[in-house]
Amino acid sequence: MPDRGPSVTCCAIAFAVALAAVFSLAETACAGERDDFLAGSSRDCARCDLAGVNLKRHDLTGADLTGADLKGANLHDAKLAGAHLAGSDLSGANLNKADLSRADLTKADLREAMLYAAHLDAANLSGANLTDALMGTARLTRS
Repeated sequence: MPDRGPSVTCCAIAFAVALAAVFSLAETACAGERDDFLAGSSRDCARCDLAGVNLKRHDLTGADLTGADLKGANLHDAKLAGAHLAGSDLSGANLNKADLSRADLTKADLREAMLYAAHLDAANLSGANLTDALMGTARLTRS
């Protein structure tokens, strides 16, 4: 039986290089998407790292932030009506006075989030983690 060691090694190296190139392109695409979102030229930033960003009073109506990392973000008085936040990490985020009406917060992590006077009318909170969330005077009609 012939020795296939070097050809297998070459294929493995070629595969690793190709895989690294794909991940590099994906990171570049995500960074561009994040930059566009933060510049206000896009409302879509699914799975973006937005931890700790200041989006106070931003109009993000209908934004796609599915699976985004918004841990500790400032979304005070932001307009997030109809936003897609399913699976997002909003733990410790400031959502005081935020308009989250009709927002999809399915399986979102809202642990220790501040939601004072937030509008969550008709929001989908199925499976959301609201452990230790501060929700004084929040409105949850039809949620």
